[in-house]
Amino acid sequence: MRQKSKEGLEYILSEKSPLSESATTTLPQKREPIRDTMDVVMATINSMRDFGSAIRVYQAIEKSSVSISELINLIMKDPLLTAKILRAASSAYFGGTKINSMHYAIQLLGFNNVKNILFYQCLIGVTKNALKSSMAGFLWEHSVLTSICASYIYQIFPGVKEPTISTMGLLHDIGKFVNLELYPIRLAIKKDVSPYSREFDLDAERELFGIDHADIARLAFDQWKLESSLSQVIGNHHLPSNIETSYIFIDQKDLNYLMALFLANQIAKVFASEKCKQFVFIQKFPPSLQSLVDRKELEDRLSTGTFYSEINKTVSLLESYV
Repeated sequence: MRQKSKEGLEYILSEKSPLSESATTTLPQKREPIRDTMDVVMATINSMRDFGSAIRVYQAIEKSSVSISELINLIMKDPLLTAKILRAASSAYFGGTKINSMHYAIQLLGFNNVKNILFYQCLIGVTKNALKSSMAGFLWEHSVLTSICASYIYQIFPGVKEPTISTMGLLHDIGKFVNLELYPIRLAIKKDVSPYSREFDLDAERELFGIDHADIARLAFDQWKLESSLSQVIGNHHLPSNIETSYIFIDQKDLNYLMALFLANQIAKVFASEKCKQFVFIQKFPPSLQSLVDRKELEDRLSTGTFYSEINKTVSLLESYV
């Protein structure tokens, strides 16, 4: 795994620009959203507005002073959530012994994996079609890997906070789950299209659905009245691969989050499981930003046994709740 990490970073941080000369000021072509697309998108976004008990539990996790007892009380208000967490703690990764203690389950899983289960529980209530797709497992695996990578590299970027960037990593592709809700509708119009395969870029996404996942995320976070940085960063998380950073008009704080998210997004693809590698396309970190990254510190943070253990643990646990 150490060699895989080293080779992946060498590729992502290679000096050759991922942008062609003609791409430095040109974004992928925007298209007017299709009416049936926007109806389903907005209906799905509105149905996701209240994450209920899952959001309350996550807010508790973010508080450094929260006790496990308080966390347990919040979790156990939701029987389905309780069952998923106990099932994950009883998985083969931990020896397959049935766990009935929520306190012990949380200790085994760790707060990050509890958070992953919380957000997945949110998704399954409102994205029924998406979760029937074979792509759903890959998308969620990539989301949790991005969150882990973000939590290990965030200190390289000034002003970036771990709870915020790890959440951005987990939610950066939420728009893809919304678009997969549309897949049965759009498939009737455009056949023989495999959404989110390696060749499926933003232009292909807009052509099929009429809107891309980054724009959906921006709409969702604005609709839910969440902090503007989530909308700005996740809504623009593909820009560094399409446009020179001097043309990205966001403030420095959000730019630091954008750099951290983009880099974590690409690093996560290096650790894709064998069954998901066919969907992975790794983009290079913009050369114009590489002087802002301490490469030695980045390599050190991604070469620890703790990091590799967290990757293996999280991927292994996916099978217990996805």
